[in-house]
Amino acid sequence: MNIAIQHGHLIDPAQQRDGIHDVFISDGHIAAIDTAPDGFIADRTIDAKGLLVCPGFINISNHFSLTEAQPVASLLSEAKAAICNGITALCLPPDSKPIIDSPAAIDLIHAQTQDDRSARIYAVGALTKQLQGEQLSEMLALQTAGCVGVSNGRQTIKDTLVLRRAMEYAASLGLTVFLHPSDPWLQSQGCMHEGTVSTRLGLGGIPDAAETIAIARDIALIA
Repeated sequence: MNIAIQHGHLIDPAQQRDGIHDVFISDGHIAAIDTAPDGFIADRTIDAKGLLVCPGFINISNHFSLTEAQPVASLLSEAKAAICNGITALCLPPDSKPIIDSPAAIDLIHAQTQDDRSARIYAVGALTKQLQGEQLSEMLALQTAGCVGVSNGRQTIKDTLVLRRAMEYAASLGLTVFLHPSDPWLQSQGCMHEGTVSTRLGLGGIPDAAETIAIARDIALIA
């Protein structure tokens, strides 16, 4: 099937394109940009004036539970809905259910969520066992099983030495580390940004420093 997408604002960082272009697609592949290939006859023409045309977006933290209440079929349904909205890949963080800290958890995701009609689903493995911030996970085994990165989810690793060792281990494997920067003591009683609104509502506030302190620690460990 040949598709012509005309007058759209094409954003393609890889090719350094950012402007109005026509895109010609043949059998699911981009055949040409701006000028149609010889003999190209569009089966469908899309007027994309005022719209963006760009590579698919990636949701790097899509929380989901593979439980009886939310079976694999629900995850596939979500992945199909995602691709209809321009999201071509979903990353499941380790604080999904079950916790992604073993090859078996990754195998479960990969074995039951393969569908060419939906967004691709990737697993982000746990940085520490059970996300408890105490013992390093088996990152090599997780990588071999197919995880694309490691993280401790929304749980802060309080022990700085453990975090340092985890970063070193991940770096030796070429794994990207995703961190949720937050000082656990500064945010422990908070549920929203600290300020006049939190005071007026009588809710515990989380100061800016809770994030900046954690970021400073992470950067210092990387440097």
